[in-house]
Amino acid sequence: MTHKSTWKAFERTVARWLGCERTGPMQAKDASDIDHPIVHCQCKHSQRHTILTVWDAAKVVADKSGKIPVVAIKQKGRHGFWLMCHSDDFIEVAKQRAMVIKKQRGE
Repeated sequence: MTHKSTWKAFERTVARWLGCERTGPMQAKDASDIDHPIVHCQCKHSQRHTILTVWDAAKVVADKSGKIPVVAIKQKGRHGFWLMCHSDDFIEVAKQRAMVIKKQRGE
């Protein structure tokens, strides 16, 4: 089991990354772990996450070609999809998406 100070430190790290604070003791079961005006964030710290196995494999291939690893997840019957990238690569991935949107708009 993960020690309390470990997951609390992780929540603080995520909060700082988003420019806000950790909420502290959970107020409700569905409460956000950080106090942010537009982001509701559930921080999950674990010994192992299954999706990271997929991401690790993608990273090996991406590193060989000098690209950024991104894992896209789609669940049958649900609208849209989820993208997973490392926090260090987030800005660059967002820039790439912004360029696609500008091109689609003819800007």
